Amino acid sequence: MTARDERPRTGTLITPTGIALPPHPHDTPAWHAERRAGIGSSDIAALLGSSNYAGPLHVWLDKRGELPPEEVGEAADWGHYLEAPIAVEWSRRTGLATTPSAGIAHVEHPWRRINPDRLVHGCPDATPGPDGRPICLLEIKTRNAFTAGTWRADVPDDVLAQTEWQAHVTGVAHVHVAALIGGQRLVCHTVIPDPALTAYIIGEATRLWEAIGAGVMPAVDPSAMLTDLLDRLHPDRTGTIT
Repeated sequence: MTARDERPRTGTLITPTGIALPPHPHDTPAWHAERRAGIGSSDIAALLGSSNYAGPLHVWLDKRGELPPEEVGEAADWGHYLEAPIAVEWSRRTGLATTPSAGIAHVEHPWRRINPDRLVHGCPDATPGPDGRPICLLEIKTRNAFTAGTWRADVPDDVLAQTEWQAHVTGVAHVHVAALIGGQRLVCHTVIPDPALTAYIIGEATRLWEAIGAGVMPAVDPSAMLTDLLDRLHPDRTGTIT
C-alpha cells in the first residue's frame, strides 16, 4: 500500500513472471495477512462491478481488515470438495498433467497476486516456464444448471476478468477453464488474454490498490448488494433508509 510494495519480490520463479508465495494454513492470521497484502484474482470481478456478490467497496474494506467475516456457504464447500475430481477428469480428457499450486505474486508488482487452482504442464501451446517446460493454468468452477446459458459460447464476464488477471500475474499465454454445470456436465474453455482488456483491468486494480493504501473509500451506487454489506457492517443499526 506504499511505494515499497512495488519493489520486486524475491522468491522462486515458477511461471514466466510469477513467484511462489509462502504457504500458510487456511484461515489463520498469517493466511489472512497474506490475502490482504494484494489484489487477488477473486477480487477482480468485484472491483470491476462484474460480480453478483461483491463490489469495489467490499474489496476495499476487506484489504483494510474492516470487513466482518462471512460464513462460507454450502455451495462454496462443494466447489472446494469437487475441485480435485474435476481436475482429474479434465486431465483425462486432455492428456495434460496438473499440479496444485500455492499463491503466486507478480515478480515486479508483488501486490498483484493469484491463488490458481492448478498449474498445467506440457500444454503444446503454453509459454515456456523458468525450467523451459511449457506451463499454463487451469481454473476450476462449479455452477448450478441455471447458469448453463452463460457458458455456451465462452466464459462468463466474472470468470473472464479472473482469468485475464491470472494470465497477467503469471505471464502465461492462456488459462484453461473447466466448469462442472449442474453437477453433471463438464464445460471446457480456454481464455487467451486480450491486451486491451488486461491493460484496463490493471488500471482499475491499481487505482483501487492505491485507494486502499490512502484510505480513500471508493464511490458506490445504491443497490441491494450495498444494503447487504451495510447489514454485515452494522447489524444493529436503526433508523430509516433514504
